[in-house]
Amino acid sequence: MERRRWFLTHNYQHTLALAFAVKEINEHSGILPNITLGFHITTDNSLESTTYLLAMELLSTRDRFIPNYKCDIQNSAVAVIGGPQRKTCLNMAIILNNYKFPQITYGSAPIMNNEADAGFFSWMFPNEVHQFNGILHLLLQFGWTWVGIVSMDEESKQRFIQKWIPKFSEKGICFDFLECINQMKYGNEAAEMIEETDKVYQVIMGSTVSAVILKGEIWTIMTLRIMIYLLDSEDIPKEKKSKIWIMTGQMEFTAIQMQRQLPIDFLHGALSFAIHSKELTRFQQFMQERNPNIDKEDGFIRDFWKDVFECSFSSDVTDENAESVCTGEEKLEILPNSVFDTTMNGHSYSVYNAVYAVAHALRAMHSSKLKEIQIMDERRSSWQLHYFLQRIFFNNSVGEEVSFGPNGELVTGFDILNWVTFPNKSFQRVQVGKIDPMASPDKLLTISAKDAVWPLIFNQEINEKTLMLANITLGILISDSYFTARGTTFASIELLSTQDRLIPNYKCDVKDMATSVIAGPNSHICSFMSNILNIYKMPQLLYGPAPQKEDNIHALFFHQVFPDQSIEIKGILSLLLYLKWKWIGLVFQRTESGERFVKNAVTTFPQKGVCFEFMEQLAMETFSDDILVTFRELIKMFVVIMNGTSNVVILHCENQVTVIFRMFPYASDFEEIPIQRKDKVWIMTAQMEFTSLSFQRMRGMDFFHGAISFAVSSKEISGFKHFVQTRKPTAEKEDHLTRLFWEQAFLCSFPSLDKDIEIMCTGEENLESLPNAIFDTTMTGQSYSIYNAVYAVGNALRAVLSPRFKYKVRAANERLVTVNQEAWQFVHKESVPGVYLLLKMLLFMTVMTALLPDIVCHISPRSTTCSMGKLHLIKHKYYHSGDLIIAGIMPQSYMMSESMKFKKHPSEELINDFMYRNIGLKCDAGDCSQCSDNQYPNKAQNRCILKRIIFLSYKEPLGITLTSVAFFCSVISAMVLGIFIKYQDTPIVKANNRNLTYVLLIALLLSFLCTLLFIGQPDQVKCLMRQTAFSIFFSVALSCMLGKTTIVVLAFMATKPGSQIRKWVGKRLAISIVLACSLLQIMICVGWLTISPPFADSDMHSMPEEIVLECNEGSTTMFYTVLGFLGLLTAISFTVAFFARKLPDSFNEAKFITFSMLVFCSVWISFVPTYLSTKGKYTVAVEIFSILASAAGLLCCIFSPKCYIIFLRPDLNKKEQLIKR
Repeated sequence: MERRRWFLTHNYQHTLALAFAVKEINEHSGILPNITLGFHITTDNSLESTTYLLAMELLSTRDRFIPNYKCDIQNSAVAVIGGPQRKTCLNMAIILNNYKFPQITYGSAPIMNNEADAGFFSWMFPNEVHQFNGILHLLLQFGWTWVGIVSMDEESKQRFIQKWIPKFSEKGICFDFLECINQMKYGNEAAEMIEETDKVYQVIMGSTVSAVILKGEIWTIMTLRIMIYLLDSEDIPKEKKSKIWIMTGQMEFTAIQMQRQLPIDFLHGALSFAIHSKELTRFQQFMQERNPNIDKEDGFIRDFWKDVFECSFSSDVTDENAESVCTGEEKLEILPNSVFDTTMNGHSYSVYNAVYAVAHALRAMHSSKLKEIQIMDERRSSWQLHYFLQRIFFNNSVGEEVSFGPNGELVTGFDILNWVTFPNKSFQRVQVGKIDPMASPDKLLTISAKDAVWPLIFNQEINEKTLMLANITLGILISDSYFTARGTTFASIELLSTQDRLIPNYKCDVKDMATSVIAGPNSHICSFMSNILNIYKMPQLLYGPAPQKEDNIHALFFHQVFPDQSIEIKGILSLLLYLKWKWIGLVFQRTESGERFVKNAVTTFPQKGVCFEFMEQLAMETFSDDILVTFRELIKMFVVIMNGTSNVVILHCENQVTVIFRMFPYASDFEEIPIQRKDKVWIMTAQMEFTSLSFQRMRGMDFFHGAISFAVSSKEISGFKHFVQTRKPTAEKEDHLTRLFWEQAFLCSFPSLDKDIEIMCTGEENLESLPNAIFDTTMTGQSYSIYNAVYAVGNALRAVLSPRFKYKVRAANERLVTVNQEAWQFVHKESVPGVYLLLKMLLFMTVMTALLPDIVCHISPRSTTCSMGKLHLIKHKYYHSGDLIIAGIMPQSYMMSESMKFKKHPSEELINDFMYRNIGLKCDAGDCSQCSDNQYPNKAQNRCILKRIIFLSYKEPLGITLTSVAFFCSVISAMVLGIFIKYQDTPIVKANNRNLTYVLLIALLLSFLCTLLFIGQPDQVKCLMRQTAFSIFFSVALSCMLGKTTIVVLAFMATKPGSQIRKWVGKRLAISIVLACSLLQIMICVGWLTISPPFADSDMHSMPEEIVLECNEGSTTMFYTVLGFLGLLTAISFTVAFFARKLPDSFNEAKFITFSMLVFCSVWISFVPTYLSTKGKYTVAVEIFSILASAAGLLCCIFSPKCYIIFLRPDLNKKEQLIKR
């Protein structure tokens, strides 16, 4: 690699992509066998003269500049990969096309004066027609019909005007401006460039357009950063500065060293058409391993290293004032991607594919025998390569197809990326859509608007969606009810009045007329509000429990963006029953919602055996004037709770009640009442969220550790967290709540004449530094409900204003869809049939306490999905009291055996006897509930105990014994097989059909080993293999004995004079018998596995105190069919052997086969009744014993006499003995 003057640090990734691709190809011998690729990299610094020089140098001997004279053939270049700038590729092509030199550009194609010049050009870039068609569809989809365009050179601008302006105009898209920005210049030309750029900047920022198309090159963003931040003007309003930049695929993020400290937030929300790319895992590792001390041949790396890490190497003579020294051990991954991006971008991916394209073309060229390409000698010229480049088609290392179209362009589409920037000057590009040129015209563009993040000025999402509310802007007015009826009533009447005067029914400022009210979360607050607003038929969306209205007419005007409370009650009951918590307490608030909850709970809970030890009420107005009286009542209630014997307490309260409960542990500090604190499991309903007052921020929250909370289902909204984190009290002048929140959250004050300030708020404090006990930056369930409520209003307004809206009354069951595509529906009483989440609260004892909810359940009207293993049984030591077991559920992985000891987590002791522990039933429920299938009752019949899980294990004595016997018999079989192979030429081995003997011994060996599939915990693979393997191996063994016996009988019969049977005697008959019988059994097994295969199952009923893990045979009929076929083979073999038992002594193997069949039959006849009468794991043991016994009987009866003769009576192992009569 060669370094020329300077280059952009972001482009260094392009060189690494090339080097990585060459390295991969050279290491993969299958692509270019006996050929090694090399490369030479240089930069033209965006100068025409340098481009010409490099092109001429390529055509010359490297040591001397003589075009057309290149004697170093072994280093001859076969292709040039250039780019990404169009101008660079054009200058390069002017010279190289004369020499028919193949060129692949990874930028857009240059404009050629004639088609002949384009003949040797290919480009790793999709057809630009697809890009501009995609931009047109994008503008139409979002309703951006008033736009501007900025081009990077005059030629490109004129081409766009001639080719695309008419097409855009036909679709109703107009352009406010078409400007041109030249490439950044230095030296004497810099001042002139800045002056020209200033004029363009004023035009762009002074325009009323929201969307600006950037038809740029790779250096465009670098120029824009200078333009925006050096030429920024206070005269331009903020809303005009915020533009949606739509960038073409040639652009990438680039920067020079002086721009490192410049912000990049102008790119926030931009949309970029990008060359499709995929991340290469090995490329990440390749980049991270770069080291300037090791990679000596890399001519760019040292200068790159100095630029990005702002350091200097000790060996450099210059840079004496350098603040730091480069060690070479710096890590690239710590750099923000505005300095260097370690993820593979589109241009690098194109370079990678271009190298592979050259390699595949070379491979095709060297292996081609096409007549059209006449090659005079073994040396191929570079111009011939282009023929194969045009026709390549291959899949790269990540499986994507790469090929060129008829005009030399890459056959692919574009990705649409959304840019998200962060305060630390880093960014992230998220794919939100794509352009698919192969799709139908109406599906050319696919984009997910819900996943896109827009510029900050557009963060009021509905207002930015012109397709949702065209020519309408939503506004908001927020009022605080202070949790009181008086505050709620006042805010409701104020809404119906002119804002300056409290006169209901008189509202002359129609432009600010409210269309709906979003209120909550407290149910009684919503009730006070609805009493007034229902009279005026004002739509109300409640993100808390809705008040119950007897008047159905008034109830039509409020909609509940909150799941039905009956679902929550069923969920709580299911949780209590699942965890066997049947002795509980209840604390509820004296509201209509709380009384309704108690009424339903008292009716349904005792029917299932759940009883209440106490029911305590909280006053509705917890923040009343007589705070001392209220606090004393709370202390009495706290004493009742702590003195209770129930370990579980349900809290059905409003949002602010957690403030009260946080004071409970410190009650004894204020009242002289001895209170022994006991830890409880708190089950909190969905309308409760964690809240606290300023003086409580230093108080611990361990009181709620391990609590279980029902919560409204929510999802993280893309862009919401960024929106929250960028709130500044100094910038949000119209947001009066932000300053008040800021002072309380950060314990500071803004400058004021009325008070002394200890700590001053700067407005630059970071919300992320706050613990979530003070402020949570993630979206909560209630915030998510508000978000959906706003979208409901937006969709309803759009429907009302639609010309197709014929009837001005919306049906109660009409469906509304939010931009997040989560369909939710207003149904009976306008409640949302939504989903509850069951959360587990984890609290951390630090200086500033923090809370971490963990989702363990999804509860919906149709189904409940839980990961109950996430709830741990914990023994926790608190600061203020002794030990308490926080009741929960044992993780499933810990419920395998009664004897397991849980000592893995010393800070959280898992209770070993969980499955024998239960909360006693302290009431007469009137009936007994039956234990579930995985439980059995104790002797007293008052508790259910979890059944033990059992199976035939390798670790128990029976399993060890059977395994040992199987291995022993296998070894014996192998030894006998070895003996027969060693003595294969002896008469006794040859006389008894040597080949069948080998097959029989191998079948017996595999029969012994297949019993191992019956031992251990059953799984799907074992269940499928165990019966089929056993039946096939035994079928082979039995068919071998049938073949042996048949050959014996036929051989005796063939000795008679004139017998025609002699032609049947031979090896072919024996092989045919074995193959026919074995194939028939295999066909039966295949049918079994196809129709009703065995599967892993659990038997919960045969054993009263145990769950047996077993293999269900699937089809009992097929199982006994397999056994029946084995019985048939046994019967036939026994019959033939029995009739052949009186043959002369030289053929007496039939006697042994007869005896072995008797043993075999006796084993399997006794197997059937024994198998049917045993239970549990012993059923498997019976089958294993039958297999081992029958196989061992065959082995001993047939082969022990032969081994006896071979070792102890070798005198009988002679030919003379065999022909005796």
